[in-house]
Amino acid sequence: AQRIFDAAKKYEDKGYEAGDQMVRELADHLKVALNSDAIILSRISSDEFGFIMPNMDESELKLLAESIVTYVQDLDADPTGMAKANAALGVVHNSVNGSVSDILTLLDNALADANSNLDLTYGYITSQDSRTLMGKQQWKLLVEEAISNDWFSFRMQPANMSAGNTYHYEMFSAIETGDKRYSANQYLFALEQLNVSHIFDQYVIASVLNKLKHEEASLDAPIAVNIAQTSISQPSFIRWVSQHLGKNKDIANRIHFEIPENCFVNSPHHTALFCNAIRAAGADFGVDNYGRNFQSLDYLNEFRPAYVKLDYLYTHHLEDEKQKFTLTSISRTAHNLGIKTIASRVETQTQLDFLSEHFIDVFQGFIVDK
Repeated sequence: AQRIFDAAKKYEDKGYEAGDQMVRELADHLKVALNSDAIILSRISSDEFGFIMPNMDESELKLLAESIVTYVQDLDADPTGMAKANAALGVVHNSVNGSVSDILTLLDNALADANSNLDLTYGYITSQDSRTLMGKQQWKLLVEEAISNDWFSFRMQPANMSAGNTYHYEMFSAIETGDKRYSANQYLFALEQLNVSHIFDQYVIASVLNKLKHEEASLDAPIAVNIAQTSISQPSFIRWVSQHLGKNKDIANRIHFEIPENCFVNSPHHTALFCNAIRAAGADFGVDNYGRNFQSLDYLNEFRPAYVKLDYLYTHHLEDEKQKFTLTSISRTAHNLGIKTIASRVETQTQLDFLSEHFIDVFQGFIVDK
């Protein structure tokens, strides 16, 4: 069983028929790639597809998964050859008589792995996996219980400028209960799939506002809060944020809202409403995963964010000349607009030295935490 998500984002503005055409193209590709009539390909939603591939061993399944990702990437080819496919693929190899619910739970977790770890070509789980796996509804219930019982722990990581002063602190969260700890990557994808990420984002924002009220004097820089794409598409969430910032105008300027780049590219209208609301209240915003859509950077002129945070893939494999060129190009674009550029996951002095010379203003990672 396989499931691919976000593969048809580039077709959304062209309507449902364009997405149907993609399904047909993908189906034709699979027919050529596989000599089997037993494979089932189904469209689940506007940008989500499912595959059922019976009687296939693991090695063959993995080869097919690679083929699907490569094909989706070729649909929107990157001329530099370095961008990853704008898609996430979850793959499950099932060899036991499990229920449909059990298999879908495995699939949800495989897809969550693919979304949370961009180093993976696809998320892969087998029915023999010994991890404790939870379905989307189970993750939702856990988050709701954690909110009710304040099981969340928070950690702040500084993003420092070259001179050593802190630009802001990024807030990270985890659920801790008993001897168990769940990182945000484990539950956020489930919340987004269920369109309830706003309940978590609201809790984090309220926690940050409370922290600023009581500890503002001890903080030398704003706190950055990550916002989920599905939260921004909720009008009630935008109203909630506007109201709570309005009640805390004296500390609103101490919050940075970090918004995924996909929001600016794929949901510009909702994102504009959100950005206007937070700036009207005195807060500011930046772009997360900057450069993931490096062929669509026109939004920078329209939105003028306070900062952009490079997609972490750009800070690795700096020996690749194409990657160096693209990193320098997109960093210069932000620099020329007076927008600060942050590099995350900076772990070595070599990375720090190179990035410092290529229009990067702020650094986040082990090397600057020391």
